[in-house]
Amino acid sequence: MEAAQKPMLDAGMKDRKILNQIAASTRESYFAEVAAGLSERLVEQGIAPKAVANERGALQAAAFPALESGIKDRDGVWHNLSIYEKDGQLTGTLQRRDVQTGDYEKAPVVFEPDGKGGLAALAAYDGGEKLTVSLSRSEPTLGGHEKVDVRVSSGDQQIHEHPGRLRANDALQKIPDHREGKAIEQALGVDPKMLNPVPTREAQRAPAKAQEKQHSQGVQL
Repeated sequence: MEAAQKPMLDAGMKDRKILNQIAASTRESYFAEVAAGLSERLVEQGIAPKAVANERGALQAAAFPALESGIKDRDGVWHNLSIYEKDGQLTGTLQRRDVQTGDYEKAPVVFEPDGKGGLAALAAYDGGEKLTVSLSRSEPTLGGHEKVDVRVSSGDQQIHEHPGRLRANDALQKIPDHREGKAIEQALGVDPKMLNPVPTREAQRAPAKAQEKQHSQGVQL
């Protein structure tokens, strides 16, 4: 939001309170624009938004279609990334919960090529802290597939042990050939299908258990 402050700074304005108000107003406009854009996507696809609670504590006003990732830093704080495609770019927010106040903080992110085959975005919080979010193609999995790794850094220091994985949320998975998957495929060369979460072992076992039960009941009869 420094761009919004630049004209005032160039004119000699030094009052930090006024400059911070300008930045805050710009952020509010940005987040409102993000919400409006996502809401439009839902209407286009015939999906009704609903209130949801993320299991990692992220506040979400609605189940908007998005690519998401949650990363836990070394202090135990979750950083939740939510991005979608707009005008050919991946944009969205990075959200975390302030350890001292318990309040949630959001910073806008807009991804650009990082010159190393990946994508990067700067997340600037109100307090002045800046984090870099990076997206890159992972090493092939055991099945030979590549996915999207997510890393968050402060300066040159990665704030977590292991990279997160970028995944399509439930709402986005309902949209066939979604733009987010195409943007990822174009930028990173990752198959959009690899953005869908892998079913848990329990979910995979459920159909087999059902068949086993039906077979058992058939024998009893």
